[in-house]
Amino acid sequence: MRTDTAIPSAMARKRFDSVGPVSGAWSRLWRPGALLAVSWLAGGCAAFQYYAQAASGQLEVLRTSRPIETVIAHPDTEAALRDRLLVAEDIVGFAESELGLDAGKSYRRYAAIGRPFVVWNLFAAPPLSLDSRRWCYPFVGCVPYRGYFNRDAALRAEARLARRGYETYVAGVSAYSTLGWFDDPLLSTFIGWSEPRLAELLLHEISHQRVWVRDDAAFNESFAMFAGETGARLWFRKIGREGEFDAYLASRQGWQRFRALLLATRARLESVYRQGGDEELRYREKARVLEAFRHCYRKQKPSLGGGAFDALVEVANNAYLGALGTYTDWYPAFAALYRQAGGWTGFLDAVDALARLAPEERKTALRTAHPKRHAGDGEVDAPRCDVLEPETFPGGAG
Repeated sequence: MRTDTAIPSAMARKRFDSVGPVSGAWSRLWRPGALLAVSWLAGGCAAFQYYAQAASGQLEVLRTSRPIETVIAHPDTEAALRDRLLVAEDIVGFAESELGLDAGKSYRRYAAIGRPFVVWNLFAAPPLSLDSRRWCYPFVGCVPYRGYFNRDAALRAEARLARRGYETYVAGVSAYSTLGWFDDPLLSTFIGWSEPRLAELLLHEISHQRVWVRDDAAFNESFAMFAGETGARLWFRKIGREGEFDAYLASRQGWQRFRALLLATRARLESVYRQGGDEELRYREKARVLEAFRHCYRKQKPSLGGGAFDALVEVANNAYLGALGTYTDWYPAFAALYRQAGGWTGFLDAVDALARLAPEERKTALRTAHPKRHAGDGEVDAPRCDVLEPETFPGGAG
């Protein structure tokens, strides 16, 4: 799942991608009557309404889609779209023939859905915790987001959680994977992206079909983030344009530095929240950390995107920072595993082995591979800001 408004790297994302579920697999029992029966048993009226909108939204996407060859051959298809569909076909073919990934019947069709995002994901966290609220789904497990095909429905759900005291964040999602339960089409929400970004997205989503561990969103999304970026580099190397991909990564330096600052802020907040004791003190410390974050951003804005992330700075809260961690926490560990494996095939074997481990064993193995958490992509350090140093916060050991 990509949540690109929430996490505006070429992540997907998911991708905050923008940062699923609908980023999740719907059962093959999903024929409308069966799916609604399951949703009713799963939790009554609220669950019924949620799964009803999910079923309706998924049906609409599939109904709108057309075979790629039909779209390419149609005389009214614009040349830019025709060329992009051909590129997407080549990338999917590369994923299957050389990366050991299987897209199944996904990305063989195209859907023009007439809106900027396909779904909107809702994230939430308590005011003194970065532990995201989790929602659980049949067959997929629990994930730290709730997806809606209608933005207004997402905002209504957000308001309900806010009234219960949660910090919230809603992010538009350009793409999601049903993990092979449906034949995911190419979408108008991302088909016009640059070729490096498109390759990264498609390989991210196809990677979800290779590896999805129930109840471990951080593992799944961090793996797909790394697989998408690394696979895209291999694609551009194959077609003799690796320099173009390097330039694309260089263009993201502002985001990578900003992300490093976000992760440093998140680590600092974790320290504050772990202190226990006086709640009022923790609220004051939290306010100081966030103000320090905003001050640091303003001070170093030219190297942090030049103002591109002003809006995110204003809304950054526990919900947003928790979502960011879902996509980044284990990225450095996967990068280390890739180096240790000596290449793509060995890397996938190592990931498959990790996926078979029990949850705590898997976390231990990932920490062993790369013991430093919150390192972003492992290459870009957080901007140095004295106001973020631990000694600024006297209550702050963590």
